[in-house]
Amino acid sequence: MALSFFSFSQETDIEISVLTCTPGEEIYSMYGHSGIRVTGIVAGEKIDNVYNYGTFEFDDGFTWKFVQGKLNYMLSRQEFDKFQFEYIYFNRGIREQTLNLSDERKDLVFRALEDNYKLENRYYLYDFFYDNCATRIRDVLQKSLGDSLAFVPPEHIDMTYREMIDMYHEPFPWTDFGIDVALGLPCDRKLGEQGDMFIPDYLYEQLGRATLDSRPLVSKDIEILPREIYPTSKPVFKPTLIIWIICGLCIVFGLLGLKRPKLFNAMARTVLFLYGLIGVFLLFLWIGTDHTATADNMNLLWAFPIHLVLAFASWKKNWQHSYFKFGFLLSLVLIVSWYMIPQQLHSAILPLLILFAFVSGRIGLSPIEEGARL
Repeated sequence: MALSFFSFSQETDIEISVLTCTPGEEIYSMYGHSGIRVTGIVAGEKIDNVYNYGTFEFDDGFTWKFVQGKLNYMLSRQEFDKFQFEYIYFNRGIREQTLNLSDERKDLVFRALEDNYKLENRYYLYDFFYDNCATRIRDVLQKSLGDSLAFVPPEHIDMTYREMIDMYHEPFPWTDFGIDVALGLPCDRKLGEQGDMFIPDYLYEQLGRATLDSRPLVSKDIEILPREIYPTSKPVFKPTLIIWIICGLCIVFGLLGLKRPKLFNAMARTVLFLYGLIGVFLLFLWIGTDHTATADNMNLLWAFPIHLVLAFASWKKNWQHSYFKFGFLLSLVLIVSWYMIPQQLHSAILPLLILFAFVSGRIGLSPIEEGARL
């Protein structure tokens, strides 16, 4: 049904509710999802539609746009039955909060949704923390309802964005490790009073506590699609354990290499190569993309992109030894000040730092002649 603003002046009897969908097993669904449902009669016709800000179109440049942070999401409108079918298929739950709105305010929210759905308005540049399927719903409600809508500051106001998403990573430790390494200092900002609403579950909580003209915003809260299975995958071999083992073995090989320089050489160059590759990737995420969350990444303090060059160097020059000495000292500083670093580093980074301190110290503190023989 094609709606226009002319139909709003005709017979309109609708209910507006917010849908909160439980997390899924895939990385794109692990934080859940939100949508706005509009049901009732508009211009004499029955509607039951979901306005969904979390959709995007696949095209030839999809992957590259996603990597660059230039992927446009869009507001879609679909029948509730079709929306629900997807969540039945993937065994994900749906809760519905009916909003306690007057007819006039329902009209305002409906107008805002339809205006957003116009072809020239429906696309927006997605930002995981600040502009997504949940924050868009918050913004529509705030814009439509004005200062009469009041949110109650949550108890976790001092949590950071990183701490918030870490709770959703618990069943996926390796995913958590990769995301933690890729995200920079912006993720360690405190949430503040409304920052948590980028997560659908916390938008749900905030709406449940919110008031409109000093009355509860939500008039009814029901579970329309129960969920039977929750993500429970917790592998025995978690990143921190595996990386401690690998780094420990590397240090053992390195100590054996005190009498066998070729053994240390192979280990050290492998470490530099891998750390350098990580550094190049992190630097690209910082300066080569529009992702705000990957900027100012302090993991670059141990994953220098220059490692990639030095992995193939002779280590004969003074600047190379100075580089390794600096790397050794910086690693020690990071290890000693672990709990004071402004960016919360993943626990698996500590053994990587210790290994780099060992490698860089062995090269940088050795005489140049000895370093060149490694």
